[in-house]
Amino acid sequence: GKFHVVLDGAMHTYHLDGSLSRIGSINMKMLNQGGLLEKDPITAMEHFEGVTYLLRQSGVLQGWDLQTATLQSELLLPQAPTFSDRWAGVALERQNGSAVSHLR
Repeated sequence: GKFHVVLDGAMHTYHLDGSLSRIGSINMKMLNQGGLLEKDPITAMEHFEGVTYLLRQSGVLQGWDLQTATLQSELLLPQAPTFSDRWAGVALERQNGSAVSHLR
């Protein structure tokens, strides 16, 4: 698994494999993008094949490269009919050579 810590204005991602080795860090100002974090909070995070994916409350899934602090991808998910039905989590895995996402 992965462990995310926000400390001193940066988000740090670690492996939870007994060693707690750091995967990478990103300045929260990059994730905030001019106040976006307060307006559209992060509801879930997943690190997969070198990219950290952020699921935002609005239903936007972003892929960030922590090594270069750049936004790699952004996907607008279908809107849930009610606020209580909004997207709450994301998990990614590789199956038969293809990346598969699981949203809940």
